Amino acid sequence: MQNMPVRLHGAPYSVYVRICRMALAAKGVEYELVPVDVFAEGGPGADHLERHPFGKIPAFEHGGFGLFETDAIVSYIERAFDGPSIECLDAQHHARMRQLMRIVDNYVYPVLLWKCYVPETAEDKEVAPESWDEAAKVLAVVASLMGPRWMAGSGLSLADIYMWAALAYFRRTEKGPELITAHTGLAAWCERMARHPVCLATQYDVEC
Repeated sequence: MQNMPVRLHGAPYSVYVRICRMALAAKGVEYELVPVDVFAEGGPGADHLERHPFGKIPAFEHGGFGLFETDAIVSYIERAFDGPSIECLDAQHHARMRQLMRIVDNYVYPVLLWKCYVPETAEDKEVAPESWDEAAKVLAVVASLMGPRWMAGSGLSLADIYMWAALAYFRRTEKGPELITAHTGLAAWCERMARHPVCLATQYDVEC
């Protein structure tokens, strides 16, 4: 089963597609990234709707087995392939990892990406002042929960993967670097992650 072809359907600019790409890279899995434009006129094609009935990305295939929803995909990648673990095994570290993953879903992604990065890079929008305040609060919480070198545990885990996929964009905003460097540990983590092979192998265009 390990030798069956792996396909990840999505766009390289997507945060959640990158999470899956980073997980695959961390496990040393070769895969094909199949482009899907969810913003195309009329939405994604019928073939993609067969893989993801809600028309979102990513979708994943390993041989004849298909999945959608990022959490399910990365959980499968951890268990289906050899290579270093990307989940914390200690009970407390595992719980912290899951907590930080959900913080990305519920606070980092909607605030730092959709309220800060997206409006700043759009021609007809601007960032509301209160959005920067929200971002500062989110970063303070993350900084208070993360470990001394990694988000959770003693090595790269899904908490780091989720967090970097979002913060790599936020670091490109006008105020992002300033808000991050207010937290020494978080700033040092960002510098390490920016040089990590898993991050370099999956860069967004804005990082290149």
